[in-house]
Parts: sequence; structure tokens; C-alpha cells
Amino acid sequence: RPGDYQFIETKAPTGYDLNIKPIPFTITKGQSQVTSVTALNSLTTGSIELTKVDIDHHGTLEGAIFNILDQDGKIIREGLKTDQHGKVIVNDLKPGNYQLVETQAPKGYQLDASPINFTIDKAQATPLQITVSNKKIESSSGGDDKPVTPPNKEENKGNETSEKHKNGTSEETSNETDNKQQDDRNTDKHLPNTGHKEDPTQTVGIVLLLAGLLSILATKRKKHY
Repeated sequence: RPGDYQFIETKAPTGYDLNIKPIPFTITKGQSQVTSVTALNSLTTGSIELTKVDIDHHGTLEGAIFNILDQDGKIIREGLKTDQHGKVIVNDLKPGNYQLVETQAPKGYQLDASPINFTIDKAQATPLQITVSNKKIESSSGGDDKPVTPPNKEENKGNETSEKHKNGTSEETSNETDNKQQDDRNTDKHLPNTGHKEDPTQTVGIVLLLAGLLSILATKRKKHY
């Protein structure tokens, strides 16, 4: 019957979004040709949920940054940063093949710039789960992140000189004492043995003789005066 009408989509093809926008058309009186109407549907987009974890402990990591490239290598999303839970969600990805590339690793972890391939399928109902791990940067000090302060060469040099001076003085004094004692022992050993021994009686006699001579001299002087 001639008049104005409209198409309303109630169910979309698999893998496409439902288009609920009415599509108007008109049938004219005496119309001999079929009226042509075109309805457009968009592919259903998918999404991913990326989780960043520690490769050893599997704890989530905040601060990793990623780009998404399409199958032609063109960047379609960039600067995707994992939150405090180590996650980032990306929506509105058309069905197709993609690559996920890390551009910045979490603080204290090694960057892994190897592309991660993934595919968004038609009619994908739930987010695609992707887990990416990072290895922690090992400290050169064996796990202690505190910086190691290098030794003061001048100070060490002064200490070494002082120690050498002290040790040298002590050793020289000790050596001199030892050498002196050794010389005394050697002198005692090499003194000639004359066979003479002191006689106490002889010594007393000499003293008395001297006393007698002094007494005689004193008496002569008195007579003279």
C-alpha cells in the first residue's frame, strides 16, 4: 500500500552491533520498481584487560606503559599505563590482529620490548585477558639497594703510613734492644780469663799499711814545728 514506512533492526548479524536507528522509506501509488534500502552495521569491537606482574613473585606492578599496533604496524593506542593494581583495560578494538609493545617498564624492572601478539575475534563477549611479566633488576651489591661509598684513598694512605711508622719504630726499638743484649752476652763470652781472683784479706792489709804511713808522716811534721 502506498505510504511512508521505516525499517527497525531488532537483531544484528553475528559479530556486528545492533543498529536501532529507524530507516525510513516510501511506497508511491503506481510504483513499478522495488524500493531499495541500505542498512549499515558496525563490527562489534572487543577489549583487552592487561595485567602486569613480577616474573618471580607474580605480584602486580604499577607504572608499565604500552602501545598497541595494528597488523600493519601502525600505532592505534599509546601511553597505556598500568594502575595501582597492575591493570589497564582497552576498549573499542575492532576484530583483527594486534601487537602489544611495552615502552616503559615499572620502576626497578627490566624493559621487555618483545611484541605480544593478540587477536580480537568477532562477537567477542568478554575482555581478552593478557598477562605480561617483568624481571626485577638485580642489584650489583647482591640485593642491597643502598649505594656503596668508595673508600677514601687519601685517608687510607695516611692510615697506612701512620701504621707503618708505628710498626717501624717499634720494630727498630725492639731490634736495637735485642742487638744490645746480644752484644753484652757476646762480650761476656769473649773476655779473657786471666786466672786472677780478688783476695779480701790482701785488700784489708793494703788499707792498714796506707793508714800507718799517713800516721808516721803526721808525727814527723809535729816534731818539726
